[in-house]
Parts: sequence; C-alpha cells; structure tokens
Amino acid sequence: MFMTATKQAPNGANDPVSAATGWLDRFNSALTSGNVEAVGELFVEHSHWRDVLAFQWDYRTIKGREAISRRLVKETPTVQPGELRLAKGHTAPINAMRVGRASVEAIVEFETAVGSAKGVVRLVSAPSDPSDGRALAFMTALQTIHGHEPRLGDNRIERVPEDQPGESWLDKLARERCFEGKDPEVLVVGAGHSGLFIATRLQDLGVETLVIDKLPRIGDNWRNRYRSLVLHNELCANGFPHLPYPENWPVYLPKDKYAGWLEAFAEFMELRVWTATTFLGGAFDEASGRWDARIRGADGRERTLHPRHVVLATGGFAPRKLYPKLEGIEYFRGLAVHAADFKSSPDLPGKKAIVIGTGTSGHDLSRELVDLGCKVTMVQRGSTQVISLTQANLAYALYHEKRSTEESDLIGLTNDFESVVKSCQEYTKLTNELDKELIRGLHAVGFRTDDGPSGGGYLLSVYERRGGYYIDVGASQYLIDGRIQLVRAEAIAKYGPDGAELKDGGRIEADIIVFATGYHGSEVEIEKYFGAEVARKVGQIWGYGEDGEIRNAWRPTSQRGLWLQLGAISASRNHSKYLALGIKAELLGLARRKR
Repeated sequence: MFMTATKQAPNGANDPVSAATGWLDRFNSALTSGNVEAVGELFVEHSHWRDVLAFQWDYRTIKGREAISRRLVKETPTVQPGELRLAKGHTAPINAMRVGRASVEAIVEFETAVGSAKGVVRLVSAPSDPSDGRALAFMTALQTIHGHEPRLGDNRIERVPEDQPGESWLDKLARERCFEGKDPEVLVVGAGHSGLFIATRLQDLGVETLVIDKLPRIGDNWRNRYRSLVLHNELCANGFPHLPYPENWPVYLPKDKYAGWLEAFAEFMELRVWTATTFLGGAFDEASGRWDARIRGADGRERTLHPRHVVLATGGFAPRKLYPKLEGIEYFRGLAVHAADFKSSPDLPGKKAIVIGTGTSGHDLSRELVDLGCKVTMVQRGSTQVISLTQANLAYALYHEKRSTEESDLIGLTNDFESVVKSCQEYTKLTNELDKELIRGLHAVGFRTDDGPSGGGYLLSVYERRGGYYIDVGASQYLIDGRIQLVRAEAIAKYGPDGAELKDGGRIEADIIVFATGYHGSEVEIEKYFGAEVARKVGQIWGYGEDGEIRNAWRPTSQRGLWLQLGAISASRNHSKYLALGIKAELLGLARRKR
C-alpha cells in the first residue's frame, strides 16, 4: 500500500535503533512476567496487532491496547514465543512515514514452539516524552516450521539425490512430473502467477504438488489476450519468488514477454505442471481426508486424483465471462465478442466498433481498435476511477526503498483494514490533485469518474470490487480528443442488427461489439466444481470481511482441504508463502481448526 520513508525523526525521538531495542527489552520483560497491564502500557490506545500464523493458524487482526495485551498474555504459554529481537540481515530500524504517521519502524524476529517468525513494530512517541515509544502497529508472521525449513540459501541441497540407480536429473524430473501410480499431496488448479507461486512455495517445503491448466502452454492466459496489453504496475513490485528479472528488462512488461517469463519460471523452478488438462470437479471424502478430483488430460482421458488439498489459483474470476443483459443484442448481425476472446485481424481497418465497458480492458481495446483504423464508440455503464500511470505507481513507493522485496512484503503485511482504507484515501486525494487536468478533460466529454470504494481509489477497487478502474496508458487522451467517442448506456434505447439505437433517435452503426464487462467471481467457480453446498459453506470470496481480512483468500476456508490463491502479482507472491505454511501445517497435523 501507499507508504513513503522519511529521514525525519518522529516527534524528536531518539535514534530509531535505540528506540526499537528499548521497546523490545520492555516488551520481552512484560510478556515474560505475564502482566497484562505492563504489556498494555507498551501499546497506544488505538493500536492493532496483525498475526499471520505465528500465534494461530489463520490471519487475524486484534484492535485496541487492552485486547492486544490480554490475547498476547493468554496465548504465550501455548505459543511459547522467545524473545523478540531485531532481525539479523535486515534493514536496521528507521524513522518512517507510514499511513500518514511518523514512526520508528523495526523488523523483528523470534522463535515459537512451532517455528521461526518475523514481524514489524511501528512505534510512536508521546508528545511529552519523545523517548517513550509505544506501538501503534504490531505484526507477527510465521516464516518456517521447525524440522521442515525450506531448502533455500545455506539450507539448499548439495546435489540432486539419486532415487533410482543410473537415473539422471532429467530422468528423475520426468518421472516425478508423471505422478504415475501415486497422487500429489496438493492439486493446484491454474498455472498463472498465483498457481506457480503457491506450487513453488509448497515445493520449497517438500510438499508434492501438481499444477494443472486447461491451456496448451504456461503463459497462454496472457498470450491469448489483446495484443496491446501491457502490465500497468512497475517491475519492482512484480518480483517472483527466488528469480529476479533481468536488469535490462523494461519497467512495464508487454504481455507476451510476461507470458514467456511465466513459462521460464515454471521450468527453472522444476514445477510439476500438466497443461491442456481440465479440472472437472471434486468431492471431499471426510473419512479419508482426501479429494476425489476429476481431471481430463490432453489425450481426452479422464483420471481421478486423490490429493489432500486442492488450491484454486484461477485469478479470482470464474472461467465464465460476464455478459450484461442488453435489449436487442441477440439481433446484432456483426461480430459480438467478449474482451477475453478478442483477436486483431487484417480486416479491421475501416470497421466500426462499440466497446461496452470502461474498465481497463474497455479502455485498452478501444485505443487498440482506433490505432488499427477503426471508428470506436465506448459505452459507459457506471462511473470509473481513472488515474494516470505515473500516479498509479506511487502506490509502490515501498518497493523503491533500498531494501529487499521480502522486507517490503513484511512491511506491507503490517497494515490492518482501517490503515489500508486511510492510506488509500490519502493516496487518492493526492493523485486526484496531481491528475486534476486529466480528470477535468474527461469530465468535459461527459465521462463519469469516481474515487473508488470509500474514496480509496483504484487500490480499494482491487480489493473490494475486483475492478472498476482504469490506469491511463493513453486511452483517456483519445477520449478527450474525440478519437474514441463516448456514449452513456442510459442513452441507448436498444441494440439491433446494425448496432445501437439511441433514445434521441440517433444510431451508432457497428460491425463489432466487444463486451469488456468482466467475469463472474470465484463463488460461481466453487459451485461449478464442488456443488452448491460447498459454495454455500465457503461463502463470499474477496473483499474485506467483518474480521478486517480478505474473505477466503490465502487462508482456510470452511471447506476442509480447499484453499484459494488469488490476487495481483505482489499480493499473490506475499501471501503464497503463508498459504503454503498453512497447508504444510495441516499435512503435519499441527493445525487443527474448527470449520
């Protein structure tokens, strides 16, 4: 989220290292004593503690000094947290501006009875005593499980083990990818970035994982999109686990370049991926604790696998495209196609096109069609949050700091829901001011904009409604200049054989109608694959729930053995680590949850 570092000490505080170590000493002493009041004195009244698997096997946010101190003291005998200390090998404590508040921010580490953990503490000073730092935000997150540490860095293996005499590395890899006569422990559905990330994290933990994807090649979910598609966020925020991008790559990746990177990543990580393989559905057997998961391979043959866990990693959207109900659209004689299926062709120049929808795909495709020589009319159904590319990437300021991606991910994990909303609101006010000429130009041609859910701009639009925004990479100026015509949906009476008829008697002729209208959510996908009862049990997916956490993403669902790995690249990378730890804990019998 939108956060920036600053060199100024908060409220005249002492140096950040002294402030952080002093607080940690007091915290360790208070927690060891089991004194609720002493622990509470180390937090400000309206503080929060966000825990990810370190003290319990889920995501959880606790708010308020008293609730935090009571829970910490209550859970300490079971969790057995060791002394918190500054994390070795990480950036030393700094004076930072986070969520509009000056603070001392420190990355910490500690041990628990189960494994190793890291966290972040943000301290603010009392106006009367700058040396009296108290925690405004506290985050703890499990990193490893004792005895099952990932084979990374100094813990990597020396050589590939020879499981069978005379078997080469390539022979071993081919054999393991077949899963002949055995089942994977985890079946991952979807080989986009979300699926590849969770498979990598699970493989790091020694979990036998199979990824399946219905498309012929890894990366086809990007290759098959419209040709002008480019990632709209900077390379620095889009890192993959274990594999940095080449230093000579562009800041914004074209879709085909990114598709190739996905394919290469899967190969470099030696992931077990079956392409051209369709997931048909599954049922969970409570007695055996396994799924009956039906798949259809590239050869058309069906097979039933019996994994302990199934992870849906299909991007947060069901394969079913969303089409609006439009009067008369069935009579249209031209090409009517969803944005996901649109392909450029040599006969496009001179054609007339209607693009329905003003989100990212609607804008990108409208511009592409104009550049290909088409006359384009964009139909706006509802207001859309618009932000320029430069201002949109201010949100990733954290990843421009001189620190590792791992550290940035930890810091991003610290914010609770209220902090996220406040940060997004402040960010949107700033970017609206910076983009005021752009927004004024759009309003002048009748384009309706909004500030996103709760005034939180495109960032909250991502987390609350999966879309409804546009990061401007050029189409906005096309609208302002009139190269893309704009009509509001309410001005259209009905559609017909040759396009749209307007309520004022006018007509919009069209050879092509493109539906840039999105997809159904994962709730539809759950019902399709697992039935209405499981869909009801799991409930709503995505968006913030009453507990202040994203509903059903990266965390246990109410259906045993079913997980969802969702989100943009940065979120998926960050949370895949904890989803993998949660699955590993269940496989080891460490995490016993009530569902």
